[in-house]
Amino acid sequence: MMKKELHELLTENGVTLATAESCTGGALAALITANPGASKYYVGGVVAYSDSSKTILIDVPQELILKHGAVSKEVALSMAEGVKNKLNADYALAVTGIAGPSGATPNKPVGTVWCAISTPTTTEAWQLQLKGSRLEIIQASCEALLHKLSLLL
Repeated sequence: MMKKELHELLTENGVTLATAESCTGGALAALITANPGASKYYVGGVVAYSDSSKTILIDVPQELILKHGAVSKEVALSMAEGVKNKLNADYALAVTGIAGPSGATPNKPVGTVWCAISTPTTTEAWQLQLKGSRLEIIQASCEALLHKLSLLL
């Protein structure tokens, strides 16, 4: 469950929120919807786990994935903007990464995660380099996204 303060900020500000998740597999949406009354602001989310689902469901250009890889700043930004536009939300959170234990490359080790947030006026992304188990990486990614959202509201 996300922090009560963030739930209250979203409710009080009357804004809507959408999510696009890859490596977290729906864990972010589950944290948000665990709060009673989340339907006041949470419009929905997409688990775009495969490269093709990112393109089909939230309009991430295939060329972007081919050029930069699914775990990249560019793809995270596109995921956030894509889900915000598709679901007509004020804010959107996106996450793509390598939760492990497999999937790493020399340039992108396990724990490499790109997060993005799209607001009514801007979209920004940041990289996390996390340590721990698959579950710990997923949890830390979700916490980082929710924390960043609370700072922007």
